[in-house]
Amino acid sequence: MFSKSITKTDAFLDMPKTSQLLYFHLGMEADDDGFVGNVKSVSRNIGASDDDMKILVAKRFILIFESGIIVIKHWKIHNYIQKDRYKETKYLDEKNQIKVKENGSYTECTQNVSRMDTQTRLGKVRLGKSKIATKVADWSYKDQINKMATDTGDPRMWIIALYWVVKNYNLQNKEEYGSALRRELRPAKELQGYPRERIKEVVMWLKENADFKWTLETVNKYISEDLGKLSKKNKKIINIS
Repeated sequence: MFSKSITKTDAFLDMPKTSQLLYFHLGMEADDDGFVGNVKSVSRNIGASDDDMKILVAKRFILIFESGIIVIKHWKIHNYIQKDRYKETKYLDEKNQIKVKENGSYTECTQNVSRMDTQTRLGKVRLGKSKIATKVADWSYKDQINKMATDTGDPRMWIIALYWVVKNYNLQNKEEYGSALRRELRPAKELQGYPRERIKEVVMWLKENADFKWTLETVNKYISEDLGKLSKKNKKIINIS
């Protein structure tokens, strides 16, 4: 049902485990053409987040339509269904918007399929050059940071916002933001069980004491350390592995 030529690639394995799990569940839910019409229910039932879906779309493991329907991009690589058992999808409008490439994967044949970036909400994709241009022009890194810092639904967003502010990040557009966000989601998830004050304490301590290029993964390494003792031993702290 799933081809190792897809699921064993670095591109797939580099995704968070939750994104991989969502992909497998969508694959099991798909019809004979690879379409899924109850994406939100599947995500909710397995505890996947919106970010997991956004990652699958951004990495083009799935294609999403304006209707909210999705299709598994490599469905025909994963599955061969005999003609006497095949039942065509009921999502014919969406099916007419894609075609099969020579390598067996789906791709867009009209502009109605969206390459949703990591900021587009599932099922609310809007197309058209003027609308896209307006969204890009209206995007603000400062506004995005404020939104992340006050996000009560996903504790990872506050952690990432804190880290970016302390590190003086200044992302210029949605593409840079999406790329940076995907990189930080995994280490932020490992930190989300700790009190915010502790996370902030370690981040600020690293800013003042670390004599190397530190990341959110570094915060994970030091989160359980006695920072007072480390500070007494060294004026500047070297990396620990």
